Amino acid sequence: MEELREITKQIASQFRGRGKPLTAGQQRFEQSINTSLALVRTHQSLELQDKAREIIPIERLHAQAQGDDFYMNLLRCTLDWFKTECFTWVDAVPCIRCSNKTQATGMATPTAEDVRYGAHRVETHTCQTCGFQNRFPRYNDPQRLLETRRGRCGEWANVFCLITRTLGFETRYILDFTDHVWTEVFVNDRWVSMDSCEGSQSLDTPLMYETGWGKKLNYILAFGDTEVEDVTHKYTLKLSQLERSLVPEAWLSARLLLETNRLRDSLSVEERARLDVRDLKVDMPTVTGSERGRQSGALQWRLDRNETK
Repeated sequence: MEELREITKQIASQFRGRGKPLTAGQQRFEQSINTSLALVRTHQSLELQDKAREIIPIERLHAQAQGDDFYMNLLRCTLDWFKTECFTWVDAVPCIRCSNKTQATGMATPTAEDVRYGAHRVETHTCQTCGFQNRFPRYNDPQRLLETRRGRCGEWANVFCLITRTLGFETRYILDFTDHVWTEVFVNDRWVSMDSCEGSQSLDTPLMYETGWGKKLNYILAFGDTEVEDVTHKYTLKLSQLERSLVPEAWLSARLLLETNRLRDSLSVEERARLDVRDLKVDMPTVTGSERGRQSGALQWRLDRNETK
């Protein structure tokens, strides 16, 4: 505990421009923390949630979810609706000129409008029939994504976290450092994982990524309204074997604790105590998983990422 306090002081000194400069690994964590928390804050907007509510068939989902364990049923129904009706997966966009197939061929310079909606990366997809170069901005603005309703895992998880929050669930945005993102929701007194790209079969199967997709995990962080937490242990049976060399473990623990304390700084003493108790209660490994390989995305793309069996 004393070591943790000392490292926390060192991190605070770094933030004030004193002390040792951040390493490359620490800089990566800082960028990930800042970007992910900014997205969480965006999802807190009541105006944005009102816009999300316009596209959610709430009455229908509630009717389908009736029965034992209403809230888990509601999450299953919402996952299936989101995957089959709400959002579209994009391997390559259809040509806007002739509607034929395109192929990803490179990157384009973002326009001012692209950047306005968080698209700092713009893919070019060349039509195989007419040769036209189509642009595919990778938007990060959830309001814009409510209009386009398409993308890959980043866009899907972004909007699905907004959807579950709009439905009244306490929600966390999950960042996997091996290039994936998904959602956790607090239900039945614990955090439950789900992946909007994979539909309802992903509900409460945290080991899916390791046992089904075959991912070589390292760091998985959860970003909520009141905590930033390393939840890697929930998603692996091989924690001691993972390659975790980006930053010292003590630094990471202290950094996440510092951020969590910041998020809880304005809460009452009673609320902070309640959350501290909850952290201890729910932060336990789970052992449910799925042997299914990844279903979302073109087969070759999944094979290239080693995410299917």
